[in-house]
Amino acid sequence: MKRMRDTDSPTGVQSTKAPKMDYSNVVQRMMASMGYKPGAGLGKEGGGITQPIEDSAHKGRRGFGFSLIGLEKEGVDWEPEELNCDQKPVWLVPSLEPVPTIEDMESWLTIGVKKNTVADETHFCDSNILQQILVSKSVFDDLSTKEFLDARLRSNPYETIKGAIFQNRAGMKMANIDAAFDWMFTNPRSTDGKPVLSSMDILYYADVCAGPGGFSEYVLWKKKWRAKGFGFTLKDPAGGSDFKLDQFLSAPCETFDPHYGVDGYDGDGDITRPDNLEAFKHYVLDITNGQGVHFVMADGGISVEGQENVQELLTKQLVLCQYTCALSILATGGNFVCKVFDMFTPFSVGLLYLLYRCFHKICIFKPVTSRPANSERYVVGIGLRSNTQSVCEYMFSVNERLLQLRKEYPGNDVLHVVSPEVLSEKEEFVSYITSFNDSFGMNQILNLRKIQSFVNNSGLFETRQAEIRARCLELWKIPSVPRTVPLEKSALEHFNWILQEYRTKSGDGSDLSVLLSTNFECVTMDKLSFLKDIHSWKWCWACGKRFMLIGLGRNMVQGWDMMSTRPTFMQARKEWRGLELPKGTVIEVECVPELTGEGSGQLKRDTVYIVDVLSIHNEVVGSRPFKERVQLAENLCRVVNKPCRKNSVMLKPKPYYRITKATEQFHCLKKRQCKGEGSPCLGADVNVDSFVVVRGIIFQKHVSDPWHLHLSRSGHLYYYNGATKESTYDCPTTSISSYLNMVARRCLWLLSSDAVKNFMKYSLSLSEEDAAKHLTLAYLSGAIEQAIEHHGH
Repeated sequence: MKRMRDTDSPTGVQSTKAPKMDYSNVVQRMMASMGYKPGAGLGKEGGGITQPIEDSAHKGRRGFGFSLIGLEKEGVDWEPEELNCDQKPVWLVPSLEPVPTIEDMESWLTIGVKKNTVADETHFCDSNILQQILVSKSVFDDLSTKEFLDARLRSNPYETIKGAIFQNRAGMKMANIDAAFDWMFTNPRSTDGKPVLSSMDILYYADVCAGPGGFSEYVLWKKKWRAKGFGFTLKDPAGGSDFKLDQFLSAPCETFDPHYGVDGYDGDGDITRPDNLEAFKHYVLDITNGQGVHFVMADGGISVEGQENVQELLTKQLVLCQYTCALSILATGGNFVCKVFDMFTPFSVGLLYLLYRCFHKICIFKPVTSRPANSERYVVGIGLRSNTQSVCEYMFSVNERLLQLRKEYPGNDVLHVVSPEVLSEKEEFVSYITSFNDSFGMNQILNLRKIQSFVNNSGLFETRQAEIRARCLELWKIPSVPRTVPLEKSALEHFNWILQEYRTKSGDGSDLSVLLSTNFECVTMDKLSFLKDIHSWKWCWACGKRFMLIGLGRNMVQGWDMMSTRPTFMQARKEWRGLELPKGTVIEVECVPELTGEGSGQLKRDTVYIVDVLSIHNEVVGSRPFKERVQLAENLCRVVNKPCRKNSVMLKPKPYYRITKATEQFHCLKKRQCKGEGSPCLGADVNVDSFVVVRGIIFQKHVSDPWHLHLSRSGHLYYYNGATKESTYDCPTTSISSYLNMVARRCLWLLSSDAVKNFMKYSLSLSEEDAAKHLTLAYLSGAIEQAIEHHGH
């Protein structure tokens, strides 16, 4: 490749220096009126200079005559780089060895005198390349920040990509990485290429050491509300390095759950603390039912200004703890991406080797969105193997050893986590690392020299930046639009837009009066004959006040009382204060106090139960089948609940039951003595230590007329059209009962009579099959008392 100098004109780089230009006639007349004569200088005697004043070659404000070593030359050798937006990873050949045992790894650990330089670390790179990297970095040590940043801005062809629609460059880095790895992070696949998630599944991930949250803003922009993110970063009361959720302008931050280790939301977020690592692990595993997350992103870094040549040594513990955290919470088959820096020392290479034994595929990757002159690169692991707990425990113990050495023996350090003898036997692994370090180092030297050239010549600039930005955004599927603050709408404006979208999708022309009515036909026992089509109906307990809630972003949730006849949206009430909903979410809820204990020592926790869903994050779902809406309600609860926050309101899906399974739920009813109630109440158990007070039963028909759901002789449910006499086992589109359709036919049966209490007592003595038959018979006869009396109770 042709070697260039800053006085040359390489492809894509132009200089603002231009040949002598003719001055306008106006300027010439002005100069002539002041005594200027062509060919002579200005001044009374014409003794002024006759040549144009050249650009100052002085650098910064260090005083005239001061020069910088390495920047005093007129020209600096550098080579024009080849640009490539569509990057492809280069994988390390997969390891066929099993995950190492804890006993083997503990024998690999080596402690020695703490190092303060990497100049002699040449086992995994070419010594000449390493020395050139260190010298090239040192050139800028005495250069002012402004001069360096200006030259870097003009020299980097990818610089103007910036953050695009995200809050910072990190968002675009993750978009770059996700695209380069064929969307393996936002659309994970198994080793055989099959999607891990269905359209109804939630994507779980963790964002570690990643404040202010650009990585997560990209993921949540891509997945919308269908992702649950766990954030773990250093807590900063001033907000400098903490997550800035208010800057998630492109994505719903309501599904992102920051956790800072011990004390949860009130912790300090220091990932090097072993107790913080343990607390975060338990929190994530508890919420994911012990399965772990689908992928982990880690983007930790510390300020190394003036110490760039020892950045690898300064960040070794941070990298170790990010690896440890990922292995502790990743699901089997999960993916991992982590930022690292130079990889010259045996410690860094040993850590990578441990990951190599834990993942099916691993590589080192430098995205084009990472500035080419820095040491930043990313380790990517695809497909976590099973039984990697031993490596996680070993890394955890290495971190504890580092903390002990820092406190008791500050002159010593952990030098090896894998013995040199073991690494020397892994020829393919060592060859991969050495080859990457050499090629990466050469590219870094090239770009450092390019910056030197642009420092020397302030007239140089990259002309390809706009073209490269447009090409990258298209490849990574990011819209080329300005980052803007979304327009604020009132609750009523949001609701009317969603209602109109719902009508368009469902074909339901119902007006607002359907929602403004009490929504219940209150029935008595002699009017239960409408339930003769029992398989077409579902039921749930009626326990509290019902509201229509709409999310306006973060904890700005408004709602109206559905027993009111006026749609007046209210600000957050105590029943849902602290609840967070993605903007454009409309749900019908029941606000219910969950009670623990009885009598004067009884405790209460406000809980919001989702009765039905109209839209989630502007995704109108009210026209979908009832079964899907119930599942969407469950998913919404999973992604927005944040148990680590004190006094947070929990969102739960309302449990619906088949009528033929009613007896099972009657077994959960008990007489309870509630605080403030004179007589005992009927309570339904929520879990082992809490219950809710039951006021009645809500019946909802989930099949639209004229369709009915019946049980065949073979025991399978089938759909029957009463108008056309058509029968089918598959769910017909026209049988789907949309949200407003179900609201219009909803019925309430208040549990207040002795007859109902007697019926519950009677139900407990029957088998499930007999209870279902007798319950159905009671509905058909329209007189539960008669059914009870007939059986002698």
